[in-house]
Amino acid sequence: MAFCIQCGAQNKADAVFCISCGQLLYHEHPTTLQLKVRIGQRKWLIVACVLLGLVVVIAVLLIPKSEKVSQSAEAVNISSPSTESTRAPVLTIVAANQRGTAVSQGSGFIITSDGLAGSNYHVIKGAVSAVAQCCNGRVFEIGSIEGVDLEKDLVVFQLYEQGSTQKP
Repeated sequence: MAFCIQCGAQNKADAVFCISCGQLLYHEHPTTLQLKVRIGQRKWLIVACVLLGLVVVIAVLLIPKSEKVSQSAEAVNISSPSTESTRAPVLTIVAANQRGTAVSQGSGFIITSDGLAGSNYHVIKGAVSAVAQCCNGRVFEIGSIEGVDLEKDLVVFQLYEQGSTQKP
């Protein structure tokens, strides 16, 4: 509760101006005891946060890695691939203009074993030629565009061995 110095009206404790006369209300500064209580409460909050952080760190360090992986796979119902062939190899694509100067670079992925691959259309847009380097170091030419979806920015293309019309 705050009392107005000018008219004596009672105002709410958090009021800034008197509701009767509009006078700016005077609020006492917190006493030293009140400040000590606030600081003490903050100390306990800080100590609690630090302890909680330590518990989390200890829990993370104590759970073996294999358990973490199996728990996360079970939680989201993911089964890990049994063979390397089920993963799509990643490509680095470099597109060039008529002079052979690189104009864009992006990533792609192989879809089928005979070299059908995909990427974002903007990576090869406007290019005259393009090459794709596989994750194992092999380099292929992008020989033909098999399909494009401009709205979704997707392109499917055929890879060929460098310097030939032979599919990988």
